[in-house]
Amino acid sequence: MSFTHALYYPEIDIKDKQFLLNAVLFWDKISTIVPFNYGTPY
Repeated sequence: MSFTHALYYPEIDIKDKQFLLNAVLFWDKISTIVPFNYGTPY
């Protein structure tokens, strides 16, 4: 079983560039927890 999906928590916006650069190497998809009434998070 391979893990291909990461959950970034507790922020909605990913502000750390280094995290994104490393995540691109290891994960196929990254998601965040977004409240129902938040509008457009990305």
